[in-house]
Amino acid sequence: MTELKKGRGMNSSDQDGRLVPIHVLTIGVSRQVDGSGFLPLSQCENDALAIRDCFLGYPQLCAETGKVSSLTTKSSSVSRGAILAAVKSLAAGAGSENSLLFYFSGHGLSIGDQIYLVPEDAYDAEDPGCLVGFDQIFKFLDKSKAKQKF
Repeated sequence: MTELKKGRGMNSSDQDGRLVPIHVLTIGVSRQVDGSGFLPLSQCENDALAIRDCFLGYPQLCAETGKVSSLTTKSSSVSRGAILAAVKSLAAGAGSENSLLFYFSGHGLSIGDQIYLVPEDAYDAEDPGCLVGFDQIFKFLDKSKAKQKF
């Protein structure tokens, strides 16, 4: 399983120091369905778009053309299904010569020893079935051929 590693900087290069083309997915969820108990957040969409724009605007970051995308509540529905489909597509679209970056801005929570991201259509903070578990995201990332995953 993919592990979260503390204290490691992002280095999208191969062992010879050459920059590796990176595929990027940013997600920003600023609101959830009414009655869910989650308070609206004001900047998540802007955070996700700003990270996306950095990769689009700075060639030094080595983002592969056409492989930088975002999903925000500003422009579309960011449902549980949409998040999982986008992560699956990100992971499947990268080859062994690529790196991946997944970025999420929004509510997150833990239930027991599991960590979850909160999609727009989450209706209950205590029901893991309406949330997106890190284990689900790692399942897709682990299947990817990408050289590095951030």
